[in-house]
Amino acid sequence: MNRMRFFGLLLSVALVVSMLSAAPVFAQTGSLEVICRGVSGAAEKDVKVTVLPLNSTKGKDKKTGATGVALFDKLDNGYYRVVARKDGFAPAFYEVAAIHDVKSSVGFDLVPGADRKLYFEDPMIERQAATALTGGAQAIDAGNYAEAERLIGQSLASVPNGADALFYLGVAQSRQKKYDQAAASFKKAAEVANLHRTIPDAPGQPSKQRVYEEIARNSAQQLLVIPVMRAQDAYEAKRFDEAAALYDEALQANPQAFALYTEKAMALTQAGKLEDADAAIGKALAQAPDDARAQQVKKAIDSRLANVEREKENARRQEANDLLNDGNKLLEYDVPTALQKFQEANDLTGGQQPLIWRQIARAQAKLHNDGEAVAAFRRAIELATPDQQESFQMSLAQYYLDAKRPDEALDLVASGSSNPEQKLLDLVAKTKNTNPTFAEAALERVLVVNPGNVDAYYDLGRLYYADGKEKDSRTKELLTRYVEIGPDAGKVEEAKNLLIMVNRRSN
Repeated sequence: MNRMRFFGLLLSVALVVSMLSAAPVFAQTGSLEVICRGVSGAAEKDVKVTVLPLNSTKGKDKKTGATGVALFDKLDNGYYRVVARKDGFAPAFYEVAAIHDVKSSVGFDLVPGADRKLYFEDPMIERQAATALTGGAQAIDAGNYAEAERLIGQSLASVPNGADALFYLGVAQSRQKKYDQAAASFKKAAEVANLHRTIPDAPGQPSKQRVYEEIARNSAQQLLVIPVMRAQDAYEAKRFDEAAALYDEALQANPQAFALYTEKAMALTQAGKLEDADAAIGKALAQAPDDARAQQVKKAIDSRLANVEREKENARRQEANDLLNDGNKLLEYDVPTALQKFQEANDLTGGQQPLIWRQIARAQAKLHNDGEAVAAFRRAIELATPDQQESFQMSLAQYYLDAKRPDEALDLVASGSSNPEQKLLDLVAKTKNTNPTFAEAALERVLVVNPGNVDAYYDLGRLYYADGKEKDSRTKELLTRYVEIGPDAGKVEEAKNLLIMVNRRSN
């Protein structure tokens, strides 16, 4: 800011000197139309209009006619000040009117007031304006922005088109969050500075081009900063959606400012728009992949996204569990509705839960949909973990047994085993007390696989004996065979006793 204050002071002193000494550089001529309006906006006649070349204190005078217009013909191409005066009105002037071969126009809206000297007519006024501007710049450095605005306003009251004063006014206003006013001041400062850059330097005077270029450039930069400041204010006030929109506004003017994408991503994160935030931080990292802050924000967004996904997954899982429980309650008396509940639960879990598939299979079985039931049982087996495999296989095997398809049940149990006989015997041990029918079918299959399994004759004969008289024929066959070849004397004696009882029961 001190550097800019230096240039501002330089400009405030050099501006009038150059305007009084610069010479027109064009040989051609043009014309200037000056339009004056009164308080009501109507044409104001008899207004004295003076057009002064910037290199002179003498110019041409004309009065406006009934239409409020004063026309100056054949003005040499160059730069002019235009002053309008009439009793009862404050003097009005236009700082720089450019004449370049064609007709130009300047308009004044006169306001009531007393006549007075203008800054370029009285060096004292110019010095007072410079002093006020210096005080305003010092107030900005001290952080007293309201005082700065007041002092710079005094300077501009005397020198309305001071590019440096307009810039400092914008700074003071922006620091007070008067963003609309600040934007207007910066815009005008840039316009005035760019205009003065087109005016040739006066012979023998220091060049002011660098001063004006810096004012124009800094004003343009501040215009870009204002949306960012607005966005920061909105963010601090927890208006996160508004902050994100304002960062977008800033990015429209400067899409390569990767840091703005990071700030936008933070605002969107706070607004709960995590996917949009992720897209924004992606753009920041695309421009600056090594930026530490962008990387940190990316990690935070990823963590939030993961948490949200976990929460969604937990919610889906809980909803699926509730549907499963509801379906289980309905399965005994309202199978279609139970099936619907199971299918909804299955959709929520992405069809990856074996327990749900088994319940779907059981519902389909109750509805006598054999193909759908078997397919659902097999899907449950596919999804089951190794420690669940046997349980789910047994569910399908039981379905086959209930459907009087024991061979399919036993094929299922023995499939994929390197020792099917042992697999069948293990099954017998687990089911002979809880599901003796299944155990019987398994032992029958053992005797097919290995007719020399002596114990299978004994165990199967005992199971059939317990089933009653209808199995007596097969019971006799099995126990008689064990008596013939059995190595265990105790079991042989037991088999003989059972045979006596079977014969009595049969007679």
